[in-house]
Parts: sequence; C-alpha cells; structure tokens
Amino acid sequence: MEAPKEQVLHDEQAATTANNDLDSVYEPESRLARYIPGGYSPSRCLALKGRKMMYAFLALAGTAIIFFGYDASVMSQVNTNPDYLRLMGADSGSNRDAAAVGGIVSVWFGGFAIGALMVGSYADKIGRLKTVEIGCLWGILGAALQASAQNTTWMMFARVIGGIGCGHLNTVVPIWTSELADPHLRGAFVAVEFTLALGGSTMV
Repeated sequence: MEAPKEQVLHDEQAATTANNDLDSVYEPESRLARYIPGGYSPSRCLALKGRKMMYAFLALAGTAIIFFGYDASVMSQVNTNPDYLRLMGADSGSNRDAAAVGGIVSVWFGGFAIGALMVGSYADKIGRLKTVEIGCLWGILGAALQASAQNTTWMMFARVIGGIGCGHLNTVVPIWTSELADPHLRGAFVAVEFTLALGGSTMV
C-alpha cells in the first residue's frame, strides 16, 4: 500500500528542512588549516578500533590534562627557591616582593582565559587535533621563555603565553574526548581526565 501523496510531500519537506539545519551548523574548514600539519591521515593513524582506540585517545587527552594540573601548581615550588627570587628581584621580603611573586603566579590564569576564548573562535574551523597542536606550541614557547626568564617582566609575559597554551588544551581536549567516546562513557572519561589534572598537581 502506497503512502498518500500528502504524507510523501510532508516527508520530503522534513528531510529538506533537516538538511538545511545541518548546513547551517556545519563550519567549513578554514583556509589556514592547510598550513597546520597533522590531522587525520590513514597513513599516519594507528590501526586501532573499538575500545583500544578509545583508550588510546583517552591516554593522549590525559597527557594534556596532566600538563594543565602540573602547570597550575608548579610555581608553588619555584616560589620557594632563593635563586629564583634573587633573579626576579623579589628576595627582600617586602610587600612589593610579595606582590611581584603573586602577580607572576596570577597572570597565568589570565593567559588561560585568553587561550580558552581563542579556542572558541577556530576549533570548529580547523579541527580538534590541530587546535591541540596550536595549544602545544603555545605551551612549548611559554615553557622555554619561563625557563630562560631573567626578570619579572619577562617571566610575566612567559607565564601569560604558557597560560594561553593550557587554556587551549583544557578547553578543547574535554570536548574532543566527549565527542569521540561512547555515549555511556562520556561522563566517566571527563571525570578521569580531571582526576588526572589533580594527579598532575600532586606530581609537583
């Protein structure tokens, strides 16, 4: 028995509307994405399927989140180093020195906020993995500048750059994980990731 013409027409209109809705959500890849190495390529992908694949990308995501926890807490040890305080000119114990040390720690969170906002502007256009790569580059640059800092201003700028990298990773990695995980495992994956962030903090 054939469906009535009105029903067929209604179904076709519903399908057209659904396709239009998908087109309005879809973000075309940015032209800049071609200049960023990486992404999905059959020649570079590990031959993993099912749970093994999920555990592999959870391990990668966990590494990024551990870095966040470590970077958020590492200054607690650095600030007690007398050589570091002397290099930063903050070893006299004055109120100015306390403010300088606190400022060096705090500007990282400002960089983190900047990085998180930056991710929202291009993560859908260049892809999750390439966004992770950009975050890693910010993090590497920030770490190199912090390790070589010779004064308070230098150190503050380096902390902001490192915070931008962590803001990238801590924003896009949970999104990427929840998109790839099985629906019944999404909550567990995100919970494990932030448990790893605490683990990164305790490593310090």
